[in-house]
Amino acid sequence: MLQLVTSRLLGTVSSNDLVARMSGDEFVVVQANVESPNDAEDLARKIIDSLSAPFLLEESEIRIGCTIGITLAPRDSQDAEKLLRCADLSMYRAKAEGRNTLRFYSPEMDSISWNNIGLETDLGKAIAQEQFELHYQPQIDLETGAVAGAEALLRWNRPEFGLTSPAAFIDIAEETGLINEIGAWVLKKACTQAAAWQSSPYRPLRISVNLSPVQFLRQDIVQLVEDTLKATGLNPEFLELELTEGSLLKDVERTKQILQGLKRLGVRVAIDDFGVGFSSLSYLKNFAVDTLKIDRSFISSLLAGSRDEAIVRAIISLSQSLELKVIAEGVETNAQLACLLSHACDEAQGYLFSRPIAADAFEALLKENPRYLLPKQGIPPKKVQSS
Repeated sequence: MLQLVTSRLLGTVSSNDLVARMSGDEFVVVQANVESPNDAEDLARKIIDSLSAPFLLEESEIRIGCTIGITLAPRDSQDAEKLLRCADLSMYRAKAEGRNTLRFYSPEMDSISWNNIGLETDLGKAIAQEQFELHYQPQIDLETGAVAGAEALLRWNRPEFGLTSPAAFIDIAEETGLINEIGAWVLKKACTQAAAWQSSPYRPLRISVNLSPVQFLRQDIVQLVEDTLKATGLNPEFLELELTEGSLLKDVERTKQILQGLKRLGVRVAIDDFGVGFSSLSYLKNFAVDTLKIDRSFISSLLAGSRDEAIVRAIISLSQSLELKVIAEGVETNAQLACLLSHACDEAQGYLFSRPIAADAFEALLKENPRYLLPKQGIPPKKVQSS
């Protein structure tokens, strides 16, 4: 594949230009006789167009994309090493904005992009130095008020920064491929914790783990899950893997195969953030899923008679018709919960019940064996000791 890309590049640039492969799938083009930035942009767009055309590799048609960062000499620097660094920074910015894009270097990229590079370096050390931890948010059965499950949520206890949400680093982890190692750690840690809870006097508890789209499609996720279940001793029926709609539709045929493999293992599959992705619902018929999680954007302004209520009611009705479990996430007020109860939503999670908490705090919650007194006529939920 690299040889084919090289041929395309050589066929696109002029005879006076230089093409070099730096490492991995990174190439550098040194363009001669550039009179204006437009010359560099024109060549970059030709390269993008050239590499966007399908490749024939071992009788298979392969499509790829590329992102391009551009730096100009002597405007940005006359030092070769600095120019390469500027090109790298601008490519990094292009990557953040999507495939098949190009960006020129600008000085303000220095502080932003170097922060990201520092983040990448720290991420590489985080697993070895045991800086990650999981917090758990309870999922409440809205028929009984009992804790039915928990979503495992990753936190990075980054030195000098404290607990850091995945929103701050997950994109970098996906771009660099570190997400596979991080995701494998999360899965094993969550399953180990869930197995410990199963073997204690607590009720059987389902554990939900989020899978990155990159991890889901690029890693042998079925084998990873099978190996993890064997290593931790967790019963497969108590593991639920959460996927976004977008990740399911990136490669439909491969997704079907993966989901079938996961179902053979006996694990459950949930679609996270349901309702904000693709409008086609055909995948609910074709994909082996068990649960729909209503996106929090519909819950945040959920009021009786609102459009959000109509959407939530439709999602719950759809789930019931397809015999799928439905969970509402981001529940924060009594009014939201009352509305969900009126439409027979199966489960809910959110700050109204509990913030994500560390394993020992969650274990204390389970040890109390609580159930939540669900609201009636505006009475807020509160824990009561079950018999």
